Amino acid sequence: MPWILFVAQRYLFAKKSRVAIHVISLIAMVGIGVSTMALVVVLSVFNGIASLVGGMYSALDTDLRLVPREGKVFSYGASDHSWLMAQPEIAHVGRTLEENALFGYQDKQHLGRLLGVDAAYAAMVNLASHTYEGEFLLMRGSQPILAPTVGMTYMLGAYLAQYEPISVYIPNRTAKNWLDPSTAFRKKVVAWESIVSVNGEFDANTVLAPLALVQNLLQYDSTMVSSLALSLREGVQVDAVQERVAQHFGDRCEVQGRELQNASLYRTMRSERLIIVIILSLILLIAAFNVMSSLAMLVIDKRTDLYTLACLGATSSALRRIFWTEGVLIALLGGGVGLILGVVLTLLQQHFGFISLGETTSFVVNAYPVELRWGDLLFVSLLVLGLGFLASVWTLQGKRAIFTS
Repeated sequence: MPWILFVAQRYLFAKKSRVAIHVISLIAMVGIGVSTMALVVVLSVFNGIASLVGGMYSALDTDLRLVPREGKVFSYGASDHSWLMAQPEIAHVGRTLEENALFGYQDKQHLGRLLGVDAAYAAMVNLASHTYEGEFLLMRGSQPILAPTVGMTYMLGAYLAQYEPISVYIPNRTAKNWLDPSTAFRKKVVAWESIVSVNGEFDANTVLAPLALVQNLLQYDSTMVSSLALSLREGVQVDAVQERVAQHFGDRCEVQGRELQNASLYRTMRSERLIIVIILSLILLIAAFNVMSSLAMLVIDKRTDLYTLACLGATSSALRRIFWTEGVLIALLGGGVGLILGVVLTLLQQHFGFISLGETTSFVVNAYPVELRWGDLLFVSLLVLGLGFLASVWTLQGKRAIFTS
């Protein structure tokens, strides 16, 4: 063991001549440990929430999504489809077309979103697995079938057991006189045989329908769509494919990855995570001030030892490294214990769910979701070591005169 490390650990663990120094050292270690543990736990909770919410929203998201740069629709012809399917990285292409609509059931009406999807998109995102009630169908022979969401059926008071078709009213794009109700809207009465549930936002106002039905109601031809959904094969580089697709479609479309498809959600979660990390880092910085106080008092307390070591040949830089090493040891011990406690608490919550969200069953999960990531542990470790190092250097810079006298 190097003599500098030996002396530093002796100063750390040996009984100090002044009780205040010992108490401040303990406070510094406890403060760093608690702050480190809090950082690990909070980051793990944010990871768990991000995975939970991201998983809920990504149920209908695909690897790439094409949306029009201007307007609500764009043309997707046979040449575009042939080009996409010729790309070896692309496995499936799905089409969607959506429009705001008024839905009626018996004597109730509610505004919502009519989402037309083709068979490829329905299979790509596995809409059948999100069936809440009934049998998921969008076509029965040549007849179109609707699939309303849970929220829409609630607002309409619709029940599968009490069968009655749903009326769909869509603004007539080609109407010349909007004041005439007979020409301002196009109406279609359609049967429905299932109820779908994906997530809260989607379920609130959506009714699924066959793509051809929506195109017909909007008086579009079969090439007009609101978006294209692309699923890629395993192991391909998404960025390279995204750039190539963007070049092919040019200014017509914007190509979005999974994160961009829910940009506001991920931006909000990143901002909240950053703010919490900054707040807890400031608390850790305050704990580091205790390290500075402990080192400053220890330097004064050990002036006689410093003189003795200097007489034995120790240089002023070597003497400073003793206390610098002690500051790092305080940070290591406090941070190490806090890191272990944080990991243990996170793993216990992850496997046993001791901290629940309450007695109600309205939550998606019963316990706080957590997810431990090694990158977070590395970040917290480097942050603790960095603050311990800076606290030691700053303190010893102010006491330079003691080491040279």
